[in-house]
Amino acid sequence: MSHSRTRLLFAGALAVLLLGIAAIVAFASTSFTMRSITPNPFNPTAGQVAAIRYGLPVECNFKIVVLNSAGTEVRTVYSHNGGSADPAMLNNWDGKDNNGQIVPNGTYTVVISGTATNGTPIGSATGTVGVIGGSSSGGTTPPPTTSSGFKITGISPNPFDPSKGSATITYTVPTTSNYSIVVKNSAGSQVVSIVNYVGMPTGTYTRTWNGKDSSGNTVPNGTYTFVIAGTTSGGSTLTTATAPVSVSTSSTTPPPTTQAFAITGITPNPYDPSKGSATVTYTVPATADYNVAVKNSSGTVIRTLGTYTGKGAGTYTATWDGKNSSGTLVANATYTVAVSGTVSGSSTAITTATSNLSVSTSTVTPPPGPTNTSGELGQTIEGCGSANFGWMKYSASEKFGILFIAPKSGTITNLTIDWKENGGYGSGNKGTYTFELQSNGSGNYPSGTVIAKTTGIVPTANIPGGGDGPLTFPISACLTAGTIYHLVIYDTDPNYSTNWSSPNTLMSRVLPWDGTVGNRGECYDSGSWQPWTSSENIWNTTGGNAVNGSHVPIQITWSDGTYTGDPYYSAAVSGGAYWYGANRAGENIVWNKATTSICKIGICVGKVGSPAGSLIYHLEKVGSGDLATGTIATASQVNTIPNWVYVTLPSAVTLTQGTNYRLWFESPSSSSSSNCYFQYIPYSDHNPDSWLQQGWGGSQSYYVTSTGSSWSTPDYAFDLTFSMQ
Repeated sequence: MSHSRTRLLFAGALAVLLLGIAAIVAFASTSFTMRSITPNPFNPTAGQVAAIRYGLPVECNFKIVVLNSAGTEVRTVYSHNGGSADPAMLNNWDGKDNNGQIVPNGTYTVVISGTATNGTPIGSATGTVGVIGGSSSGGTTPPPTTSSGFKITGISPNPFDPSKGSATITYTVPTTSNYSIVVKNSAGSQVVSIVNYVGMPTGTYTRTWNGKDSSGNTVPNGTYTFVIAGTTSGGSTLTTATAPVSVSTSSTTPPPTTQAFAITGITPNPYDPSKGSATVTYTVPATADYNVAVKNSSGTVIRTLGTYTGKGAGTYTATWDGKNSSGTLVANATYTVAVSGTVSGSSTAITTATSNLSVSTSTVTPPPGPTNTSGELGQTIEGCGSANFGWMKYSASEKFGILFIAPKSGTITNLTIDWKENGGYGSGNKGTYTFELQSNGSGNYPSGTVIAKTTGIVPTANIPGGGDGPLTFPISACLTAGTIYHLVIYDTDPNYSTNWSSPNTLMSRVLPWDGTVGNRGECYDSGSWQPWTSSENIWNTTGGNAVNGSHVPIQITWSDGTYTGDPYYSAAVSGGAYWYGANRAGENIVWNKATTSICKIGICVGKVGSPAGSLIYHLEKVGSGDLATGTIATASQVNTIPNWVYVTLPSAVTLTQGTNYRLWFESPSSSSSSNCYFQYIPYSDHNPDSWLQQGWGGSQSYYVTSTGSSWSTPDYAFDLTFSMQ
């Protein structure tokens, strides 16, 4: 069978296929849009890519694939879940298959398909594109390079300021050619594709670059490279031309304009979302690319009501149902509606129009959600102040104790505490210690009755790698859930004044969130037990480690191989969370517990100076937006020494096992670190790894920060102090 007949048969089959697709689209509620594929055909062996421009009608899950003439998929160009509605999307195909090989010359079909995020079908969109310049069997070996090539003869102005105009590149084409012009950054990565030409004749040409990347954002100042690459119309590779261009933006002020959007009315205003929507009426002065958005008091966009391209001059309306982009009703407050954009197809700004809209819901407090069955959840160790240590420099007449409550019943095999030997916290051979497990006595101090005992422990020999770190020692006892026990520690070295070291405690003014006595430090002197406080701390006579209380980390190893306890031992004072402006901080939570509902959120927080704004909370499913948001505290509710504040959620939120959540806070209206909210962040030791399996440490949950663009993790051992109920 001849190739021409094969192509005819394929064309007929393709027509039937497209008719079938059209029939399916007729039943779908809406369809994807294939806007264009350029250049078409294109030459991947010359470095050209096909730019696939398309539109998404609604928020959806979709993919873009390329099919060969037999209808077999050769490449998945792009796949994404949760893509927002956007009429102007762009993805490139480099002419390669899923194995990274350039496909054979021929005609290919690009198919965009998927469903709305709610499962509603969306009609597919298709387009065809030709591949040339390769071979009938594919491969990546291009034809020989010719002796001539492209030449760049000028770039003006250079350097150039994108805020004041574009850079013009002048270049020559030696023969009828297929080529592309792209801009690359200093790392050699493509920033933007300026143009793709097919069959361009010999001559001198010019093109312009506005200093923006493929997403429409102005690039940072720096040196970039124009690259012209391609082939003759017969497929022979031409010598590539390159030339540097410097971007030096002195101002980001858009070009002046005498035209302006106008908001002519918002009704009703004030308005109650529980009774309907608000309608915004506005005018567009000229054909424009623009959006209509709702902003909160800090200027952050909380909902985009519409995005338009090439919308003609006229009067239009937009409606708002009082919800943010996550579908949650906003709090009662004054919001700003803004219409902003540019003259269509240009960077010439049209003056933005704004108008205030007051939200006043008649009932803002819904009935309480169901009480969760898991009790208090979260990292609830409250802390502020500097780190301090239990100095173990004395004899058996002076002892250090750790009070803890057994979280379950069973037999224990080991205990672990954090120990300091270096930096002035130890001397000589670091001492030899006895560890006793005693029952609870009068005043919640050790009774003197020894349940279990381990002697002859040399810290240097028992800490992995020596030096500072977790000290694990064997001790066997049967504990009863809810019962108070005491770990009593003392130095038995004959030369105890020279040979000693120190257990590590947490922070001054540190207590469990509800003020109970869990993991409390205590000291024994002059024949009696006393709290571990500044006035009674026998190892702190100078005040250098003055404390008002002490929380001591202790890990329990059970005979069934599980661990319990609290690994937090110090404070990252300089690395704490400070909420103001764009500074955000929170906790990333991989929910590894059973699915449960929460109705309340709390945080231990203090203030510096007089914060101008409120502290705002966000509980979000990572990648899907807020599940709940609102004000958790105003400046008048927060003290200079951290205290707990709580907020009841608008409705109960279900946390699903295996799902990633983020609880974070911000105060965008607060001005600086001199007037802000703060929290000192507890720290957990990395070693042994079992410490990271407890509470909210390690991979299950960790502290994250952001300045608005992305989230980062300072250290997986840090955790925010928070509560979920």
